[in-house]
Amino acid sequence: MLKKSIADVPVNIKNLTDYLKGEVEVKRDNRYKYLKAISLSKVIEVFDNDCSLYEKIYQLNLIYKNSKEFSMAFSQFLGYEQDPFLGSFVKKWKDIYEVYKDCEEKGIVEEVKYLVKIQDYFQVYSYAKFLLDSYVKDSSSFDTASFLDRFGIDFSSFNYCVCAIETLDPELYHEYCLKAEENKEKRKEYILSKTDKLVNGIKTGIAEDGTPFTLVEFLKLLPFSDNDCVKQIINDFGGKNKNNYLLRLYEFFRNAYPNDCSLILDYMHKKKLTEDSFRPLNLNEIYKIKVSVDGRVITDEDNTQILSYMEENGIPMVSRAFIETRNQFLNNGLSNEKPKVKRFIPKTKYTIVN
Repeated sequence: MLKKSIADVPVNIKNLTDYLKGEVEVKRDNRYKYLKAISLSKVIEVFDNDCSLYEKIYQLNLIYKNSKEFSMAFSQFLGYEQDPFLGSFVKKWKDIYEVYKDCEEKGIVEEVKYLVKIQDYFQVYSYAKFLLDSYVKDSSSFDTASFLDRFGIDFSSFNYCVCAIETLDPELYHEYCLKAEENKEKRKEYILSKTDKLVNGIKTGIAEDGTPFTLVEFLKLLPFSDNDCVKQIINDFGGKNKNNYLLRLYEFFRNAYPNDCSLILDYMHKKKLTEDSFRPLNLNEIYKIKVSVDGRVITDEDNTQILSYMEENGIPMVSRAFIETRNQFLNNGLSNEKPKVKRFIPKTKYTIVN
């Protein structure tokens, strides 16, 4: 037996929840609407709080991006103005919408968002200043991936620090922009010098040190690093950010080496280099899946020696490079000493899955 009738229920958020729990009579047809109404109840709670308008707008921004999104959320209830229970909620939502929209028109909403952003930036300012100071003074920072690896952060975190400095320290940001432009040119020169060696190796069949030019040497000379760095390199040469590494690589060669592009792509085709060839290594897969090559079972110690050799010699940690290095290990052995640990432990970060 229900304790209350609809007319006895005060209009507040707690009772809206109670209403749905069956403490008052709810028609089955309307229950969905009441459930949707609960998702909007936080808005009323925010504006019922005894706090400043700026705090209310801040809390509202955490729920909705703008007044239009909020309007769309409660518009489904506009036909419920006469509902004995939801009618009062609809009126409150309308009133809040008018306040929210007015604050947008007066620039208060954007001001609140800016203040929040500034507050977040101040929290990272000391570190961001140290990071960008180091970037400006470091002669090798043109290799951004290696630079960030030394600091143990990724491109996304670095870019956030740049935004913080842009807002809080215009002078340092100006120095950063000059250095970034200088690094872009250095990066171009560095990549082009490597690619010159790559093209020469394909044409002559001889590597820079006089040894035969192998596929491993080819992979070492590619503009290789983590995915973010590859995107940066391609962008330096006016390319587009495609999801497929191989397509980005083709684009790089077309832009930077139009005369030798067909030569390079033909070499890649003959060596059967596919997108999977550049798949980052999965260490668990390497150690857990037992592999036998020409009757020789590859042990954990073998895998560790192969991976250590790759790291020491700057061979990219991708699937085809691992297979080629493993073949070299089986045919001729590798020049590095046997590692003392059973499982490979990278000295630096790689795009590999542990």
